[in-house]
Amino acid sequence: MGCINCALRESNVCDNINTTNWIEDINRPEISDIVEVSFKNKRKEFYQNVNKLKLHTGDMVVVESVVGFDMGLVSLTGLLAKKSFVRRYKDYQPLELRKIYRRATEMDLVAREQSRKREYPTLIEARKIAHRLGLEMKISDVEYQADGRRATFYYIADGRVDFRELIKEYASAFGIKVEMRQIGVRQEAAMVGGMGTCGRELCCSSWRKDLVSIKSNVFKIQNLPPDTQKYTGLCGKLKCCLIYELDVYLEAQQNFPAELLELETKKGIAYHCKTDLLQKMLWYTYDPENKTPLIPVPLEKVIEIIQMNKRGIKPDSI
Repeated sequence: MGCINCALRESNVCDNINTTNWIEDINRPEISDIVEVSFKNKRKEFYQNVNKLKLHTGDMVVVESVVGFDMGLVSLTGLLAKKSFVRRYKDYQPLELRKIYRRATEMDLVAREQSRKREYPTLIEARKIAHRLGLEMKISDVEYQADGRRATFYYIADGRVDFRELIKEYASAFGIKVEMRQIGVRQEAAMVGGMGTCGRELCCSSWRKDLVSIKSNVFKIQNLPPDTQKYTGLCGKLKCCLIYELDVYLEAQQNFPAELLELETKKGIAYHCKTDLLQKMLWYTYDPENKTPLIPVPLEKVIEIIQMNKRGIKPDSI
């Protein structure tokens, strides 16, 4: 991680998805006063550095909130923060951003830690209340604001949930302002974390920011066996890593004919059986029923034979 001066780095409880600002040391204050700040559960928001504080990645800062104040970790500053902001909010004016008040003091850190200690007991009680009200939902996590005046309840539900009564119960039981935020199973896996079948920490909980939907056609494109159980992650969805090499296969696919026609030769008709996109190799057979023997044919030769067939010419064999 590219953090410096980070109060949480040594304790290994940093909330930030690994981000390295390689141009942070370039002294160009006129670039932008937009700062990206990270919170619990990989949540990131943008704030305006109205007091012109000299901030670095890893600094803890106190920021403006809807009610009271919150505290987070600076994850991006300068040009990269501005570019990230523009990509996320194309038509949003920087003047509408909430403000960064100051760097966090020891008292601020103590207050934040006290709020954090309330989260687990609140989560257990929140689940009991939701169950008592008979709501078809799962309270996945609770995030308290640093000043303890407001909390966000993350939940999973298959359909729409009327939680108006639930919010009243939470506000009364915990004495806070309540925000409900629906998440998906992928987001929950990112929050909880864990180890993948590869033996490494889950991508979604360690570094991946965008959790995209994985389509089943990735198996066909990459010549993978359609075993969805083998390629299912801890979230119950297809693994994110299935798309890491997808662009390479799609690019290689552009070099192949749109339709892999049957190849006509003097020996007979050769039928296509399988393709290796990366090796640019195709396998054909003269016996489509038994599919034996399989004859490997380079892509260049296949294209050449297709062109010959279009001109009415048949080669001796493939």
